[in-house]
Amino acid sequence: MENKSINSIEAFAEEVSRALRDKFENIETEIRKVDKVNGSYLGIVVREEGSSVAPTLYMDAAFEAYASGKVSFQDVFDDLCLYLEEAKKDGLEFDLEGLNDYDQVKKSLIVEVISAATNKELLDTVPHMLLEDLAIIYRFIVNAPVGKGTVLVTNTLLDQFGVTSQQLHSDALTYAPLNDPLTMKDLGSFMTRMLGGEVPEGAFDATSNIYIASNISGTYGAGVLVYDDFFEKAVEKMHGSFYIIPSSIHELLLVPENGEIDCEMLTSMVKEVNCTTVHPSEKLSDNVYHYDSEEGIFELGENYILRRAKGA
Repeated sequence: MENKSINSIEAFAEEVSRALRDKFENIETEIRKVDKVNGSYLGIVVREEGSSVAPTLYMDAAFEAYASGKVSFQDVFDDLCLYLEEAKKDGLEFDLEGLNDYDQVKKSLIVEVISAATNKELLDTVPHMLLEDLAIIYRFIVNAPVGKGTVLVTNTLLDQFGVTSQQLHSDALTYAPLNDPLTMKDLGSFMTRMLGGEVPEGAFDATSNIYIASNISGTYGAGVLVYDDFFEKAVEKMHGSFYIIPSSIHELLLVPENGEIDCEMLTSMVKEVNCTTVHPSEKLSDNVYHYDSEEGIFELGENYILRRAKGA
């Protein structure tokens, strides 16, 4: 294959699409923009005749590798073909035709919490509920030989089921805690275990009442925020009101409101960590949240500060 000079990701996708049709028999390709959490990507949907699944090859990383000049088009194309072959051989794709009986698949529902502002285009296409500046979206767990596969519930899929978004939300809150239960781990104890227990006594006193909240799988764990028993169990751990730091879409940090650290300080920390440590695809929010255990109110930290000032 001639190593042409390709100057745009769109032209690159066209060339890959053409090469795929030349290499594989009985396939169709479609280049489309794919909306995912925290961004959109250019992908090639590959359909094989007689198959009910359609893997998507994402072009962003592939084009970046090619554009760097370190690898040829042929090298990148060969890697993409290898992915297709492995996906077919190992059954990494799931049969979407199995998603036709809502009474059955609702039992595999889980929830994900994402930024509403960052994902406006995605939210136009999926059922969701808003919670402050966050959005709750829904996924079905599907069988996969490697890890856990999920299918994002779209408006089209919901119409196919003939159920309302309110019913979907209610079912998700019933089954998500069963499918991926809430976990809360003391940050100090967690760090001690991670370091093999060889930690001087008192080294983590400052984190002794900070907890990591997630689910058992550690995937989309920030979704535990909407579990029915989340705030009740968190208040027991925190012994009162607390701040919620959105570590990522996979976990939350719970910090007691004890006067030692304020909302402004926590917000600055979150913004810095998001810029330097959290991958953009896993970022949840730059904001800090607060739960008032006396009033039973979850809200943005800044709104809590304003509410408290007005009541003073």
